[in-house]
Amino acid sequence: MMHFYPMVLLEIDSNDGFIAYLNGEEVARSRMGPVKGFTYADQYSMSTRPNGSETEVYDLGSADDLLASGENLLAIQVHNDSISGDLLAKASLIFDGATEI
Repeated sequence: MMHFYPMVLLEIDSNDGFIAYLNGEEVARSRMGPVKGFTYADQYSMSTRPNGSETEVYDLGSADDLLASGENLLAIQVHNDSISGDLLAKASLIFDGATEI
């Protein structure tokens, strides 16, 4: 029997670094060093974005693999490149079409 599940996309607009978690599992990161690497809570972003904030889209995979029945939690750990007041992160999950599984 075929099942069709939508793909989950993370759309995020941030000005420096972030690590995104979905239900406690890391699903995306930018400017924060190697994937699954340890990051101090107060570590600065590895670099700043040259044009300020910019929207990026990350393909997280099938909703069936990522989401639990009922409530799910998206958490974003945001880092700035310096001590300043320009910290920015806006994120949303998008469900895109369906894939055959």
